[in-house]
Amino acid sequence: MIKLDFENLPESLKAPALEALELLDIEEGEHGIPVIAENKGDGLEVYFSNNGALVIEYSRLCEFFRGLSHVKKIVNDGIPVKEKANFEWLTYMADVSRNGVMNLDTAKLMIRYLALMGYNDLMLYTEDTYELPKYPYFGHQRGKYTLEEIKELISYGEDFGITLSPCVQTLGHFRMPLIWPCFSDIKDSSEVLYVGKEETYEFLDHMFETLCSVYKTRRFNIGMDEAHTLGKGRRLEKEGYVKKSELMQIHLKRVAELCKKHGIKPLIWSDMFFRPHTPHNGYYSADVSVPDEVIKGVPEDFTLVYWDYYNCDMNPDSKSKFDHMISEHKRFNNPIAFAGGSWKWTGYAPNNAFSLNSSNYHVNSCLENGIRDITVTAWGDDGAEASTFSALPAMLLYAEKLYKGDTSDHDISDAFYDIFGVKLEDFMLLDLPNAVPDCPELKFNCSKNPSKYLLYNDCLCGRLDAHISFSYRAYYADTARLLEKYVDLPRFGYLFKTLASLCRVLTNKATLSIDLRSAYLEKDNARLKALCETVDTLVSDIDAFINDLREQWYSENKLFGFETLEMRLGSVRQRAIGARITVEKYLSGKLKKIEPLEEAVLYSDCREADSDKSKVLSISIYNQCVPVTSLQD
Repeated sequence: MIKLDFENLPESLKAPALEALELLDIEEGEHGIPVIAENKGDGLEVYFSNNGALVIEYSRLCEFFRGLSHVKKIVNDGIPVKEKANFEWLTYMADVSRNGVMNLDTAKLMIRYLALMGYNDLMLYTEDTYELPKYPYFGHQRGKYTLEEIKELISYGEDFGITLSPCVQTLGHFRMPLIWPCFSDIKDSSEVLYVGKEETYEFLDHMFETLCSVYKTRRFNIGMDEAHTLGKGRRLEKEGYVKKSELMQIHLKRVAELCKKHGIKPLIWSDMFFRPHTPHNGYYSADVSVPDEVIKGVPEDFTLVYWDYYNCDMNPDSKSKFDHMISEHKRFNNPIAFAGGSWKWTGYAPNNAFSLNSSNYHVNSCLENGIRDITVTAWGDDGAEASTFSALPAMLLYAEKLYKGDTSDHDISDAFYDIFGVKLEDFMLLDLPNAVPDCPELKFNCSKNPSKYLLYNDCLCGRLDAHISFSYRAYYADTARLLEKYVDLPRFGYLFKTLASLCRVLTNKATLSIDLRSAYLEKDNARLKALCETVDTLVSDIDAFINDLREQWYSENKLFGFETLEMRLGSVRQRAIGARITVEKYLSGKLKKIEPLEEAVLYSDCREADSDKSKVLSISIYNQCVPVTSLQD
């Protein structure tokens, strides 16, 4: 094992450097290779001096820690490293608003990983998961960070050269706080604030004042994305119709005044400036042209963030949309930032294959277009079911390409192993729960997630039965056995354990509904009885999955939020038992028929019966999986 000697390091670097070495499996102590740190120059250089010391020259503190991640390579091959950060900000944005709120230990671990990759910013996406002293119901029972916890993370990040930045909302995405009656004065629709009302700006003023009291940076992402129901709720009833674009201008002006008051340098998601001018209120278009008056109406000190997790060079249409959107953003009189995505938000398993594929094109475009404010998002839509660490490969790809500063393809395998202690090819196996045999190649399909909807699909009502193949049972049995080989990995073995448990559930659950229907319609009572006998094993496997998922959740997140997943999985468990009881009653003659199994099987997406489209779906929310009868008011 490599051993380093930190005796010559400044005291401010020794403690964080020791914590970083633990992740790199490198020892520190006497008789090790002396390490010299020099804060100078323009970029990062790591080399051996003439007297055998390992010199790390850096211009930003985070680069020193990235230099440590190169130690194994330099010691082994002796070739110096010289890099330059082709960015002003390289941000990882952690979603801590969709059920899962990273606990402090996990956030600190993420900070160490970010520093080793060379990031200089961690942005916490907090819709309501932070404390606002004047509004006790804001983030109530949601695992919100206290102001003291935020201060602790800010201080910890500083030791590693990582700025902690807030990403908040100032218009839409307020569904959770607006459920409380005490916010009725500032409520327009179920998740959008009431534009133009003084109480709204008193609330936002307190929000900014509170955030400025703890965060040291004034670089705030203030949201304003996806406010689809802007002006369509209580404001419409009380004040009449006003175009969205006009309401945006009213709100922008007021929020800009508050930003100026508090010295905030805002970033704002850009989609609301594009949506009124694209078909179906969309965002991405290969020919959209934002009117000049809209462009002129955006305050010049606002940085526009173009977010795109979908379009890349996978096909000509997607590429033309992405390229045109970059060009259209450059028409604005504003600084431009870009936010890409590392896909972990469509269920329990990530899609690292697509993330790497799309991120390669996205980061190349940023380099070619001189975009120097770059964010990698890892959302937690619909419950934060996947591990916060399951999105690591694309995060590293961004850093590797931006430090190397060219658009050629880069193999990140060695860097991935050096930093995360697991082979990249092994880590990519976490994608497998969604890679069913009839699924188009995942690297070209961002959101295909059969492992989610197969888990939640009802055993009798089978809303999604038209999208299931009999081959899935064998596939999940094989995948469970493969993932089980990696459960003892010292670093991320628990991720493999959780997904192996999921695949064991799906071995019996994925095709149960279509197996029951087939046997029932064929009046094969012996087969029905045999299927009933598999339910006890299925219930046992669900219990094991819940336990493994709980261990994963408790290790990474605050306890709030797991109740949502436990209630969902509890319903899956109980419906499996209910299906067995129902079939047993039918077999004993107590039920004359099983109506749900006699219902016609229709495509969930209402396609034509003879469609040749892949039947593998992209399901965004849990409610799209459950029986329609459960969705009644």
